[in-house]
Amino acid sequence: GADIFASQLMDFIPENSLLVASFDFSHNVTSHTADIQDAKSINILEELDYENIKLVTVDSKVGLRIFLKLLSEMKAEKFDLLYNFNSSKILGKERSDTTSYIVGYFSVY
Repeated sequence: GADIFASQLMDFIPENSLLVASFDFSHNVTSHTADIQDAKSINILEELDYENIKLVTVDSKVGLRIFLKLLSEMKAEKFDLLYNFNSSKILGKERSDTTSYIVGYFSVY
C-alpha cells in the first residue's frame, strides 16, 4: 500500500523538489524512556530501515514510510540529525506524558 502510493506519487513531484514532513515521536512516556525510544528511531532513520519502521515510536508510521520511500526515490538517503529533544527537557521538569522531537534532514550523498 504505502510503497505503491509513494511510487505513484513520485509522478507528481517535480525534479529538485524540497519535501518537508513533520512527525512527533515518543508519546506519553518519561524523558528517559523517550531518549531510549528515540535512539532506536534515529538509527532506523539513518539506516532507512523500512522493515523496522514498525519499531519507531511516531504518530504516523504509514506517513513516515511514505516519506522515506519518496526520499529514497529522490536519492536523498543521507540523514543528518540536528536536534533530539522532548517536552520534559524543554520545560526543565520531568513529566510522564513527554512527547519527543527528532529534527533533521535528508540529502543526496
